[in-house]
Order: sequence, then structure tokens, then C-alpha cells
Amino acid sequence: AWITVNDLGGNISQQLVVQDETGYIIIGITEDSMHSYAKPGQVILLNLKGLYIGGYGMNGQIGYPGMSSTSQAKRIGRMDRYTWYNHVKFLPETHPLDDAVKFDKSMDMDKESNKLVYVEGSFSEADGKATLADPKLADAGNSVNRTFNIDGGGTVTIRTSCYSDFGSLVMPVGKVKVVGIAVRYNTSSWQIQMRTADDL
Repeated sequence: AWITVNDLGGNISQQLVVQDETGYIIIGITEDSMHSYAKPGQVILLNLKGLYIGGYGMNGQIGYPGMSSTSQAKRIGRMDRYTWYNHVKFLPETHPLDDAVKFDKSMDMDKESNKLVYVEGSFSEADGKATLADPKLADAGNSVNRTFNIDGGGTVTIRTSCYSDFGSLVMPVGKVKVVGIAVRYNTSSWQIQMRTADDL
């Protein structure tokens, strides 16, 4: 597979998104600053023996079994970094990255989750002062959901971590373009997560 999204920007934390010819999946790893060596386009070989594939909030993830901190339900969590180092091989080649495609709410969640998309429209809550991730509005995941009005009709959630490098950016008023990965989390609705401030 090849890496499409790393943790640069802090909005996607302790995760990499990888892609092959069949689709996209998250790899959960308990490590920070993977962007220093896991670059988009880098081809990797991942030995899945001893790892687990399952749903992280209904989003496909490769990782290790864990327990939810809130419900104590079993789920697929992140593998520790030593397990990661023992299962991955960085190959000498790189792979061209796909361009972001226009977001469509009718995309197949089972096949296109974690795909790089763009959407054009405006932030509902933008008033010239409100930020992307105001800590006073954060949920249990320390993130803030903002409503984005899509040109042509409908809305989608833009989700930003309070720990991201750009959570304190003021939401622009008026028409903007947002790039990010389209994800789901315990829901049948899409969310878009930007990678860095350049995605806005």
C-alpha cells in the first residue's frame, strides 16, 4: 500500500491512512510525529500476521484490540509503536497520489471512507470571530464539529481537533473550499477532516 495521509497538522492523530488498488484504510499507531518519516506517497509493505482489522467507530482500521475508555466495549484500537516497527517495511519506491475528488454525500461509506475529497460552500457558524475548534465547544474527543453548507444544497460536518495546529483559525466568512478525508465515526453521516491549514 502507499501512505495517503499522515499526522502532519495534528488533526489526524496517531493514525496513517493508506491506500491500495482496492481502497483506503486507517492504520492506528500509538506514536506522534510519524510525518517525519511516513510521507504521503511512500510505499510500505505491512505484515498483517498478529494484527487485527476491524471497525474504529465503524471506520475500517488496522490495529490491535482495546477497550473503549467510555463504554468499556471491545474495539480495534492502536498498536504500540514497537509492534508497528516490527510489522512495517518501507520500500524504496513512491506512488503518485490521487487528486482530491469532489465530495458527494452519496459516496459508498464501505468503499470510499478515508478518501481525499474537497467541498465548496460556507461555514454556517462563521461570523468573523468563531474559530474552527473552540475548546469551550469541544466534545469528549476534544474536537469540534462545524456545519458546512455545500454549494448546491445540503450540509456536511467539518471536524477539527482542539490539538491541531490550525484549530484556532477563524472560520472565513463566505465561500471557501475545504480539502480533507471523508470519514465516518459511529454514524451513517459523513465528516470531513482537514490535514493541515493548507486544506482551507
